[in-house]
Amino acid sequence: HLAVLHRGMNVVIISRSEQKLQSVRREILELYPSVEVEVLSHDFTERSKADAFYEKLSDSCARKGSELGILVNNVGIVNGVSAR
Repeated sequence: HLAVLHRGMNVVIISRSEQKLQSVRREILELYPSVEVEVLSHDFTERSKADAFYEKLSDSCARKGSELGILVNNVGIVNGVSAR
């Protein structure tokens, strides 16, 4: 488990699959019911939509009245094509 969850930090999780995100969100909340877990789905191979996504992420942070404290990036794209 992530140490940030153990410390009670709120998280935003991002993935292509809304279904997987919701499943992971439920698992996190079962283990750490006091944290806030926001889900944002985005396919990073859709580069034309990148600006809109980053605006959405920025708005999410602003609503919480905080800046992004930790970013864990695990997006894998090779020559503009992701493994599916």
